[in-house]
Amino acid sequence: MGRDNAVADLGDKFRGVLVGLATGDALGAPLEFMSATEISRQHGTVRDMLGGGWLRIKPGECTDDTEMAVCIAESLAELGQFNPEDIAQRFVAWADCDPKDIGVLTRAAVHYLREGVPVFEAARRAWDDSGQTSAGNGSVMRCAPVALFDCFDAKALVADSIASSRITHWDERCCDGCALVNHLISRLLKDETDELLADAQQFLSGRSPHLREAIEKLPTLTKSDLRPTGYVVDTIQVALWCLTHSDSFEDALVTCVNLGGDADTTGAVCGALAGAQFGMDAIPARWLDALRGKQRLIGLASALYRLAHRHGG
Repeated sequence: MGRDNAVADLGDKFRGVLVGLATGDALGAPLEFMSATEISRQHGTVRDMLGGGWLRIKPGECTDDTEMAVCIAESLAELGQFNPEDIAQRFVAWADCDPKDIGVLTRAAVHYLREGVPVFEAARRAWDDSGQTSAGNGSVMRCAPVALFDCFDAKALVADSIASSRITHWDERCCDGCALVNHLISRLLKDETDELLADAQQFLSGRSPHLREAIEKLPTLTKSDLRPTGYVVDTIQVALWCLTHSDSFEDALVTCVNLGGDADTTGAVCGALAGAQFGMDAIPARWLDALRGKQRLIGLASALYRLAHRHGG
């Protein structure tokens, strides 16, 4: 492969991550909180963008998963650096615009941020309010822009991924989950791994035992064992299972969202990972045609591609 083709392929994968995240979000949103049985009975196997669901979204419309990822991507693109204070204020401004959905822990952290509580301390207070037990998927759903920006700087990628979680989600499972997903996105972008689960296990050495156990179990699980809940460990397990049991972007996303549950977020995480592996060109045209906000995402991916090479590549 010549250098020009290699560069073009990497650019396509950068676009695939952000557009893939949004595609999974939009595909899964109408199925959120439904069981796999209910989905099958009502829709058969969902392979196209639907409207409706409990949020009454339009076909191809995204939810908070994509909207918060855009907040991070725009901060990185405009400032040329990872700045958690700026991202936090963008989250507050987004929440003040009355989005269709906002997670419980995110809402609590934003409340403290709005009152002037310093970034990170706001998430810590929200976590304390929950009894220090909350480990939702509200930070892992949005973390992918950090993987793009820090693609060529592994140390910064881990630190920034953890910090991106701690703007709203303090629990170590959330922080390590963001670091893991972004590590894997980075590796897939650069074609540096053929054994994704082994790579994940190695990365998690010394990190969250809950995540390590979930990844270790993956090779023995069947689809019926998966739990598409809002728990960050379950979300990552579902996304990785669907990706590693598929040979195309479409197959991974169709398998993922038809499990139901927290389908917009499992779809977003799986879509970001699948986009890193297969690239935007692999996303079905019928999904891209329906996806709202696609050009904005492509523009942000292109900006992060340029910045990644400038500060780390």
